[in-house]
Amino acid sequence: MDKHSVTIISDQKLSNLGDLAIYLSLKDRILDSGINKIYKISNSNKVIDKVEFIDFKNIIKLVKILSKSETIYMGGGGILQDESSLLNLFYYFSLSLLCFFLGKRISIISVGVTKPKFTLSKFMLKFICWNSNRISVRDKRSFELLAEFTSKNIEIVNDLVFDFKFNKDKVTPSILSKAIKGGILVAPRPLLASENESTEFCKKLAKQLDLLSEYLNQPIHLVPFQESKDLATCLTLKSYMKTEATIFNCVSPHDVYYLSQLAELVIFMRLHAGIIGYIAEKKIIGIAYSSKVEHFLEEVGRHECNVAINDIDSLSSIITTMF
Repeated sequence: MDKHSVTIISDQKLSNLGDLAIYLSLKDRILDSGINKIYKISNSNKVIDKVEFIDFKNIIKLVKILSKSETIYMGGGGILQDESSLLNLFYYFSLSLLCFFLGKRISIISVGVTKPKFTLSKFMLKFICWNSNRISVRDKRSFELLAEFTSKNIEIVNDLVFDFKFNKDKVTPSILSKAIKGGILVAPRPLLASENESTEFCKKLAKQLDLLSEYLNQPIHLVPFQESKDLATCLTLKSYMKTEATIFNCVSPHDVYYLSQLAELVIFMRLHAGIIGYIAEKKIIGIAYSSKVEHFLEEVGRHECNVAINDIDSLSSIITTMF
């Protein structure tokens, strides 16, 4: 086993495009630094793009790899949270505990953090921070939350996706054949609201997209960034729209980048869809379902391109100042 190796602890499945973009960006950064062996803790054993994925349940191999790793990164997709399940935070805690027993410190890199709901979650978060030799977060809110659990220095750094490297050879063939020059790329997400509020929002957004499509004479391209959650929203929007809309089922951030590159405009609710649109040098508009969308637009000098979630009717009026 090569002594110059790095292990990445992140979301096991990388099942949404945002987490996958973060992981790919971290992986490329590590390879560019001269490290010649990367391990990624996962839910299966496989090798992809010079990275060996190790099944989390293979404890013996896991111990060998962590013992030999020069650096252990906690980051690269996924966030430290217990909102979806307490098991999510327990996964990161258990690996941090294993590293502790092996005499290893972890490097927490560009993570997102949400407020823990449970006392046990707070303990696990404190331990993860305690067993770290470096902590960096990707937004101010994560900084404020994590500062409650550690006295260690915390850096606020750019989201790793700002460093994403597009490779056209990795675009899905079906996307290459289906995509056309132009269009308005839209990356929506469901609202954390009642069914009636969500329905009303989708109707309003569909109306605005119809107006934009007519004004710019461009088709609407819907992209479910987290397919399991966003596809239903895309289908609902499509059903309410008078304009014909196409849903692109992207399987990698390279697909999203390629579509963004071709588009006239990117409208996003998913943060990392906005970052990809930005690094593809496209006009972007964010629908701020959370403060992180607003903060991102301020950070890149596009604060005027922010649309409040309760002011969706102003979306089309912003376009007149952009085109």
